[in-house]
Amino acid sequence: MAIVVSALACVLLGACAKKEEALAITHVAVIDGTGAPAQPDMTVLIERGRITAVTPSSSANIPWRTPILDARGKYLIPGLADMHVHLTAAGEPGGSREFMIPLLLANGITSVRDMGGYLESLLPLRKEIEANARLGPRIYLAGPYLDGDPPSFQPSLVVTNTTQAAQDVHDLLRRGVGFY
Repeated sequence: MAIVVSALACVLLGACAKKEEALAITHVAVIDGTGAPAQPDMTVLIERGRITAVTPSSSANIPWRTPILDARGKYLIPGLADMHVHLTAAGEPGGSREFMIPLLLANGITSVRDMGGYLESLLPLRKEIEANARLGPRIYLAGPYLDGDPPSFQPSLVVTNTTQAAQDVHDLLRRGVGFY
């Protein structure tokens, strides 16, 4: 059975936990997500947190002292995106950090779209991840639901008219949500 190497391999393995460090993943079959066949025996060079080269392993130019991860028999795929999560449904204050985030990373998910949750938990979590203080996927979030009275779900902002709805949307955008 072939094993998939996530695009987060360098971070998860601790080989390049700092963005200024590098990692070469050698002898890996690359699946680029375009529908093209897998490219066997490739070397992927990651520098400063970015993929800088994808070349055949036989002609790869690996900088001196770059850590090497031999991935023979494995596949490298692009990071996956989960487009409908509720991170704060995992039981706050620790559920997202202790359970959801590690589970997402273990499955190669590098971006999530949180469709409704508590900003008081989500904003600090996103900030920790962006500051490299915690491993985790890139988080796009909507914040609380905009709902009628009585609200069907929590967290919700109760909206009863268009003026209030516009005010709530502007406030959420000011606080850092990416969509509503």
